[in-house]
Amino acid sequence: MIKEQVDIYYFSGTGNTLLAAREMKKTFEEKGLNCALHRIETSDPQKIDLTHAIGLAFPIAAFTTYPLVLDFIYRMPEAKGTKAFALSTMGGLSLCAMGPLKRILKQKGYLPIGAKQVIMPSNLWAKKYDETKVQKTIDKGQRTTRKFALDLISGKARWVRFPLIPDLLFPLFRSKRVWQSTPDYVKVNAEKCTKCAQCVEMCPVGAIQINEALVISNACQWCMRCISYCPEKALYYGKDQYQRYQPVVAKDLLHE
Repeated sequence: MIKEQVDIYYFSGTGNTLLAAREMKKTFEEKGLNCALHRIETSDPQKIDLTHAIGLAFPIAAFTTYPLVLDFIYRMPEAKGTKAFALSTMGGLSLCAMGPLKRILKQKGYLPIGAKQVIMPSNLWAKKYDETKVQKTIDKGQRTTRKFALDLISGKARWVRFPLIPDLLFPLFRSKRVWQSTPDYVKVNAEKCTKCAQCVEMCPVGAIQINEALVISNACQWCMRCISYCPEKALYYGKDQYQRYQPVVAKDLLHE
């Protein structure tokens, strides 16, 4: 049961998790609780207020979540019973996210009070982009998110953990070898690129540089922001036959 101030630390690649975090904030505030949203990529985990309930919201990627999210969690301060909950958004399958996260938080002294995985539209877009179907998926995901927030307030939320397989596979999906291959997936059409540098500003890990040409380093974590929000559609995946997914506007991912 949550009665104290709530701080939600979130990372959103193309916007799904931001939508969910906003819905949680709205629900908490409707029930008379103060709630603040904090972007993980610009927050100092050592400055977390342990007198508040702590929420962690993130997308599922590579069956777990992005290294920048996990690094933030590992750097969170030791606690003595601070309530913690987690919300993940995903377009497909999650395998090694919530189980290992619960273990990490408990080892740090947090009290895990609930976790929920919410289906949202994939940002690996189908060639035939059905806006009606996409909106229905968003609406259903937001209803699930709202119910989760209400369950946290009432004390009905649960954090189910299946420890064996996720804990065994977690080191594999978190390995640098997996993530350092990601720049190969993002391609650049040099003829379309105007060097406007919006992708540089939006990249949460500083993996993009523009000199004579746009270059993506192996720091890339394939969050898809640069592809989804490039004004000229100069960045792409595969054969560039996919609809860009933009559930929010670009500035919302930078200035929430």
